[in-house]
Amino acid sequence: MTSNTRFGHSSYVATVEDIVGIARLPATADVTPMDEFFVSRATR
Repeated sequence: MTSNTRFGHSSYVATVEDIVGIARLPATADVTPMDEFFVSRATR
């Protein structure tokens, strides 16, 4: 999978923060997460 979006270390940290459900750090507050690489699954 590829993306036209440029990601960095902060994008990775923001992604983990979002997945785990914790508040974003000030350094990642406005960063684009890497969520386009994850597929959400419906719960049964």
